[in-house]
Amino acid sequence: MDAGLMGGSDLSSGAVAAIQNVSHPIEVADLVRTKIQHHLLVGQGATDFAREQGIPKVETIDLLVGREKERYLKLKKQGSVRIKKFF
Repeated sequence: MDAGLMGGSDLSSGAVAAIQNVSHPIEVADLVRTKIQHHLLVGQGATDFAREQGIPKVETIDLLVGREKERYLKLKKQGSVRIKKFF
């Protein structure tokens, strides 16, 4: 997931990209904005920062609803994924 924000009063910014297992990535983006000198954290670095800041891990299944949750469970049970090539 990705999230970013900017503070209107001081124009500070924070963002995360490709973060995993976090309920609200915007909370982590705000921590980036207020706690460190960087403006963007990506991937495992963003996830590690979230854990360091006390943001709890959330399992992937708990972030999905409806049709996407059904697809995820089906693919997980299947064990492998075959990707179609469109070109």
